[in-house]
Amino acid sequence: MNDALLIFTFSPIQSFIAEARRASDLYAGSKILSHLAYRVAQQVVNQGWDLIYPAQTNQEDMPNKLVTLVPYEQGGKIAQTLHETFLKEWQQIADDTLQELSRLSPAMDEHWRQIWQRQNEHFWEIYWVVQKLSDSYAAAYQAAARALEAVKRTRAFAQTAEEGLKDSLSGKRTALTTRNLDARQYWSQLAQSLRKPSLLRGDGRERLDALGTIKRFSPFSQRQKFLSVSSVATADFLAQALQNARDELNAYRQTVAGWAYPVREQSDWPYDGDLFFLETLTAERLAENYGLQNPDPQQLAQAKTALSRLHKAVFAPSPYYAILQLDGDSIGEMIDSCQTVEQHRHFSQSLITYAQQVKAIVDRHLGELIYNGGDDVLALAPLSRALPLASELAHTFSQVVKRPHEPSRSCTISAGIVIAHHLYPLDAALSAARQAEQDAKSKVKNKNAVCLSVIRRSGEFLQTFSPWQAMGNRFDELVDLFKPNSQGVVALASGFAYEAAGLAYALPEANERLQSQLGRLLTRHRNPAHPRALDPQQWSQWLTEWAGQLPEQTTELGKWLLFARFVARGGAE
Repeated sequence: MNDALLIFTFSPIQSFIAEARRASDLYAGSKILSHLAYRVAQQVVNQGWDLIYPAQTNQEDMPNKLVTLVPYEQGGKIAQTLHETFLKEWQQIADDTLQELSRLSPAMDEHWRQIWQRQNEHFWEIYWVVQKLSDSYAAAYQAAARALEAVKRTRAFAQTAEEGLKDSLSGKRTALTTRNLDARQYWSQLAQSLRKPSLLRGDGRERLDALGTIKRFSPFSQRQKFLSVSSVATADFLAQALQNARDELNAYRQTVAGWAYPVREQSDWPYDGDLFFLETLTAERLAENYGLQNPDPQQLAQAKTALSRLHKAVFAPSPYYAILQLDGDSIGEMIDSCQTVEQHRHFSQSLITYAQQVKAIVDRHLGELIYNGGDDVLALAPLSRALPLASELAHTFSQVVKRPHEPSRSCTISAGIVIAHHLYPLDAALSAARQAEQDAKSKVKNKNAVCLSVIRRSGEFLQTFSPWQAMGNRFDELVDLFKPNSQGVVALASGFAYEAAGLAYALPEANERLQSQLGRLLTRHRNPAHPRALDPQQWSQWLTEWAGQLPEQTTELGKWLLFARFVARGGAE
């Protein structure tokens, strides 16, 4: 008889994913976590125990928390079985990675293996609790959840010493090395033995510990050529080039084919997106990223000319991309409100139904999905698609996921979006995205909001907030007003964004005076002859209504207008 509730979870999650200097590290870390969770959940299913959360298993995207019904007398033994399943699967991933590394040089020695074993054995923290069911399922679940949190707070895990030169991803753990080589020498020599030079920088500056090595060299990093953030930033540019400038794209591809290495299975453009930036076509950058020493000046000039023609035929690509982190609002409270197993399972199923739609939405906006746990999503997207993607994900969540005890009311999800330059450190951008998601929940009343942070390459930082409902779908229209057409003509001059932002000092509140001033500025800066000529009265009313629902009203509105101009200009000044 399944008369007890078992909650099983493992950590750390955020740090394991976020310790990444490349998008491929980010992706591999996410897939490893999903795989580990999937194997544990499969053990539950195979043994005939009653899985509640997640409602079904999916090898692609799985949460790190599992809830199941089990016989109370066997609860501890079952939990131990799940624990062993997790560790066995992790060991298999580590062994597969070792097999790949054994083909490379320098050879691993005992010192190397000691570091490897220590870091692999002491990283994961596994927690579980068994709670006997009572007449109230909700009370039993809440008691189990409290007990689990108490267990986590004990932190009963041995501390380990990490000495010597640290790894490049976390900066906390000892980089793998041998007794006779320091870490820089070891990783420099290993890079030289790689069949794929793109896997590792060859100068010893990129050093990995056991966890980073597993991300970089395990089968999870090899199964899919995950695109770099440079490729994400230029995805909209490539799409336009394939549609409207295929001849120019082919001409440019031929100029770099002799030394560029393929990173995707696309014959028209198999290379990385960083080659769409003129600043990449320098001797220093080509030597650092492609190992091309002393490039022929004439060939380099031909490549620059071909790329300039491609830019003219399409548009200059934006060097900025977006990290989107979405997390369901008050999901813990929603689960606590489940009065029966059936309600909990039904709620779990709704999260799965949502998760099954996420990949298609991300693909539609030319993004790259990193993690999809049902109530939390991590994705990358081009600058131009960032807010539309986040908005559609949030809208779909509210359509699909309903409150367990009030099925007529929707659940909501908040988002943190960080816009960063493609050369900005990925780990710092990820940290900013997590903070933005937390700020969206804490600084906007009733959550259901988005927090946007823009990190310019110059160092300038902009952050703004908005409830989803207040923004509606008008932001895309606003971007289009600022966007130049093929002749360089705009419907709304950039000066409007700056002058409207300046109104915050004299008119901080959204009222009739603000609407009047916005109407005046719109009339001054609009282009009445443009095909998308705006109605100043209509737009001033909508902008004022939007400002009235923002945390800092006119100040916040000004930031959104500046961001719309930023998107329209692709991040250019």
